[in-house]
This record gives sequence, C-alpha cells and structure tokens, in this order.
Amino acid sequence: MPLIAGGADDEGSPIFGVKIPVGYRQSEMVGMSHEAGNLDELRGILGNALAIKAFREGTLPFPDGATIAKLA
Repeated sequence: MPLIAGGADDEGSPIFGVKIPVGYRQSEMVGMSHEAGNLDELRGILGNALAIKAFREGTLPFPDGATIAKLA
C-alpha cells in the first residue's frame, strides 16, 4: 500500500487504530521530558489549545477534546 501525504487540513488516516485529530499541526509545546535508562532521550510534549488552557489553570481531569502527545 503506497504512502500518500495529505495537506495540513486533511483528516489523517488512522495509525495503529488511533485517528489523528484535525488541527494537530497547531499544537503548542507544553514542555520536555527526559526518558532515562536505555532510551536516554529527550521528548517534546505537545498540547492543543484546550490542553494548554487546562495546564495553565490546573484543571483535572482534562476536558473533552483536549489532546496531548509526546514526540520521540
């Protein structure tokens, strides 16, 4: 099956059963994390506007629609 790149506004195809949310490219950097041990790497933590607002206000649990992701 060939890999076909879409535009930034396209709905992403499911990857491992997880659907990529619309607007994921506008996520902001929340922070960094260090994975110790055999990985020994830095990872970037991203969040959409709802997640950023929840982080800043200390809202738990996160509201519906908030998404966070780690880039390894």
